[in-house]
Amino acid sequence: MEIEPEEYSYVQAAVKAGYTVLTYDRIGHGLSPIEDAYNVVQGPLELEILRKITLMARNGTIASSSLPVHVDAFDTVIHVGCVR
Repeated sequence: MEIEPEEYSYVQAAVKAGYTVLTYDRIGHGLSPIEDAYNVVQGPLELEILRKITLMARNGTIASSSLPVHVDAFDTVIHVGCVR
């Protein structure tokens, strides 16, 4: 079976397998505007954003008007990234 990357979703595969998935749009990637790599998109900033999201997932404070249900705290958080 040949996998067609443009039609395959790791997110959908993980959800189908019973995992909860949280995705976010990194600065300058995805739907974000491309920012100045020197003045805006810095490694420490990216790391701090990821650290804060991880803490919020662990203590159950991730909340959004787009989430129709309460989000519990997670004991385990696994980060998965891709390089394009």
